[in-house]
Amino acid sequence: MKKEQPEQTPDELEQEVIDELNLEYSPDENPNRMFSVIFPYQVRIQIPDNDDEHSPTEVVINTHSQEYFSARNQQDVLFQKEQSDRYSKEGLIKYIQKYIRDELFHVEPEDAHLTYTGKPEVTEMSETRLATFQREIADIVDE
Repeated sequence: MKKEQPEQTPDELEQEVIDELNLEYSPDENPNRMFSVIFPYQVRIQIPDNDDEHSPTEVVINTHSQEYFSARNQQDVLFQKEQSDRYSKEGLIKYIQKYIRDELFHVEPEDAHLTYTGKPEVTEMSETRLATFQREIADIVDE
């Protein structure tokens, strides 16, 4: 009984022929084309603080990047991108952290947008908390 072979894609068949014939392409004959991939993403960074009653400060960055791939078709590019994404998250986060650190200094306050996101909580400060507050203010002035 003959086993049925799974059907091959045209690219797989082409690669099989190339391998069997030991073909070498000149740069002009290379079957790959260049593709540009622009992809949106979000980085969320939490900055720890000493306030256990409220969520820490969170910085949310929505941006996009561009990468380049050499491939035979768009599906091949998507496979490469998927593989790359599995290993590059930490590097991309570090890149964004450095980019923001370098560029944030140049942003004018007029170019920023502030939105109040909840109702204010009003609490009377105890004498102990007032003393701590005075020390904190003094420390800020000394910096």
